[in-house]
Amino acid sequence: MAVILAGLGSVAFHASLREWGGWADLLGAAAILVFPIVYRTTRASGGLLLARYTVLLGGLAGLLWVLGTGNGKYVLAALGLLAVIAEGVTMSRSVAGVDREWRWLAGVASLLALGGGVWWLSRTDGVLCSPDAVWQWHGVWHAAAATALLMLFLYWRSETRTGPLRGQGVGAGREGD
Repeated sequence: MAVILAGLGSVAFHASLREWGGWADLLGAAAILVFPIVYRTTRASGGLLLARYTVLLGGLAGLLWVLGTGNGKYVLAALGLLAVIAEGVTMSRSVAGVDREWRWLAGVASLLALGGGVWWLSRTDGVLCSPDAVWQWHGVWHAAAATALLMLFLYWRSETRTGPLRGQGVGAGREGD
């Protein structure tokens, strides 16, 4: 759902170059950034993922609408930081009882750093912005972000429980717990 919303938002912005398209693009990016936060906090507390996700995304849609597209990037930066914190807290609490394929997470971080740098340099009026050129550096951001999302999925999918998680008693690693 988040990836589809991000794709539609990106198309709305790049095809229209209007304020409403920029809002849709920001909302799509927010949908991507909110998912890891809700995923990690919901898995930890055993709540309803879709309900929490929908409520949070609806609130963010309103906030982004009020703030406008010029200030929306700050909301996205805050969401990105919260996503990193949520993953870090999860890792620190469960590292003794969960094996992960860290290379996928390293790939996510590398691609987002690279893509974020290219995004910054290729934004409107950035040094790599050239609206009339055939090659658009901004496309590197889209490709890096999409690949990072795939790697994030592979990282989460690689998680296997190897024993009791920290703070849980004996038997925490049994099937069905």
